[in-house]
Amino acid sequence: MLETILATIVVAFVTAVMGIITKAVVDWSAREKAKAETQKESLGQYDAIRAIEVGVAKAQQQIVDSAKAAAADGKITKEELKSELKHAENVARNTALEIATGPALEFLTQLTVDSVGGLIDLVLQRNK
Repeated sequence: MLETILATIVVAFVTAVMGIITKAVVDWSAREKAKAETQKESLGQYDAIRAIEVGVAKAQQQIVDSAKAAAADGKITKEELKSELKHAENVARNTALEIATGPALEFLTQLTVDSVGGLIDLVLQRNK
């Protein structure tokens, strides 16, 4: 009888310890998965900014080329300048979307046009 009680206590104790260990492993696994997702998001955002930087560089070169062409006739109107700047923003955004892959592309496609424009502005300010 005493052996049966002791066996029952040992089984209950081992079951409890295994439950605690299992919960600790599941919690650790969940934390590691969350950390990996956060790192993936951060990497995607970093790569998205790099893609926007490439787009901005391409757009800036197009503005320089357009300015040189406009200088040939000696004038550039405010409307032409406004149009060039809008076109440059589109070039920067489209280039970023063309070269981005994986998490960076996911990040960029989730942003609104205004948000991407804001990122372009940040890149331009940082480049000054």
